[in-house]
Amino acid sequence: MSTHRKAAIAAYKERKTIAGIFAVRCAASGEAWVGQAPNLETIQNRIWFSLRQGSHTCRSLQAAWNTHGEAGLTFGECERLENEEADYVRNALLKERWLHWRSALKAEAIWRSPQPPLNALRTSSACAPARPWRAAWRRRRARAGR
Repeated sequence: MSTHRKAAIAAYKERKTIAGIFAVRCAASGEAWVGQAPNLETIQNRIWFSLRQGSHTCRSLQAAWNTHGEAGLTFGECERLENEEADYVRNALLKERWLHWRSALKAEAIWRSPQPPLNALRTSSACAPARPWRAAWRRRRARAGR
């Protein structure tokens, strides 16, 4: 491995990430969406990619993208957080500031979509079993008399 490549890898590993809160706004409809990210420098590309693919998890944001296009939405940073040593401190602070900005902008959450309770997922017949081979294995064992 060349020394140039080793230096590039070392520089990549030592880079600092900036966590923070961001907002996506639609000028035409006046809607806003707020999210939190451990790395603000890369989150816009991630969101725009999923919107271009039509696979974003926030349905209202995807609908706004489909209606108004990329030109109709703007991305902005609301707040940058100081570098915290402990991840749990950073995550708690991100959540606190995310809630603040959500209420201040009267915005919808980007990543946090409502989910059914876990027990509803386990008992739902619409969900495929986690390990489909296990059911067949149990039937074979029952037929064999074990």
